[in-house]
Amino acid sequence: LHHRLPEGVRMITTVHDSIIHAMPLEMLKPVAALIKHTAEHVPYHIFGARFDKVVMKVDQEVGTNWKDLKPLE
Repeated sequence: LHHRLPEGVRMITTVHDSIIHAMPLEMLKPVAALIKHTAEHVPYHIFGARFDKVVMKVDQEVGTNWKDLKPLE
């Protein structure tokens, strides 16, 4: 995923099953869509044919800190 992110977007860290990114606010909607699509449509060659029918559901939240996270719609 990180090689597909536009300039100005940084992948900060991962925590359990979460990926934390930092980006300018004006980039939020298009980059969030890219991240969601990439996570939900992992090519089967990465996991193997056994997982090509597994539905990956991605929930996204946005905020300046953990306390203030709100669902991204």
